[in-house]
Amino acid sequence: MLLPEDLSSQNVSGEGAGEAGGSDAVRPGRRRSCACAADGIRRPPAEGAAPDPFGQAVLCCHTVGARAGHSFVTYEWSDGLVQHEDAAKYFAGPVAWHPLDRHACIRATGRILDVGCGPGRHACALRRAGHDVTGVDASPGAVRVAVARGIDARTAQVERLPGGLGLFDTILLLGNNLSLLGPPDRARSVLTALAAAAAPGAALWGRATPPRTFDAPAHRPATPSAVRIRHADITGPWRPYHLPTPREITSAAEKTPWSLRGITHHGTSCLVELTLPRGPVVT
Repeated sequence: MLLPEDLSSQNVSGEGAGEAGGSDAVRPGRRRSCACAADGIRRPPAEGAAPDPFGQAVLCCHTVGARAGHSFVTYEWSDGLVQHEDAAKYFAGPVAWHPLDRHACIRATGRILDVGCGPGRHACALRRAGHDVTGVDASPGAVRVAVARGIDARTAQVERLPGGLGLFDTILLLGNNLSLLGPPDRARSVLTALAAAAAPGAALWGRATPPRTFDAPAHRPATPSAVRIRHADITGPWRPYHLPTPREITSAAEKTPWSLRGITHHGTSCLVELTLPRGPVVT
């Protein structure tokens, strides 16, 4: 999901937080262990580096061939919800993806930027289909795995993309990465930054799914305001969380070069499509 570097920038690792909406929800106190501790796979972060529990989880999973039941990611929300996911889901092929993610990837064209690429779940499939795809994620461990799997991936925050990437025809924020836009004021700045990396006529596809609660599995009266990620004995810091509503996204896009083309709903999830004009983009 999805993150872990800049607390102010909604950094729930692209492939991390938010996607937990489809995972097992349990009350605080129940934990799942990770076999990597016993296998000696755990690698401590570099001196001075922020904890990277999501990156470590997918690294452990990658080391054993993305085998299910080996490595787990825990999402702890500010409202008390705790969700566990098998890290193997972040290596799953298109058949196991959310239908809206498949929809977006089928329609992706030209050069593709996968924002919050994680270990390359979507990027690897797109690459196998012949696309020119680049990934960015705030998790150094996840980027390390994506690179090992053949993806041109960089460690970066969504609003501070690396220089020299060129322009992209399709920008993807899948796996609930629409949450990386953050609240309305931040969403405008992030969308403007993404427009600067997009070619004329480019399309942006982003999916959002609200996290689930114990007593209301498909709905919650209010979105949690913060989330932290755990893996085995590694715990990341609490980070702000805001899942923008379609109305907020529409409002934010109006103040950027992007235009709303459509919103597709599937259950509690929605897929937003934004486009740029085909002429020169003014940011």
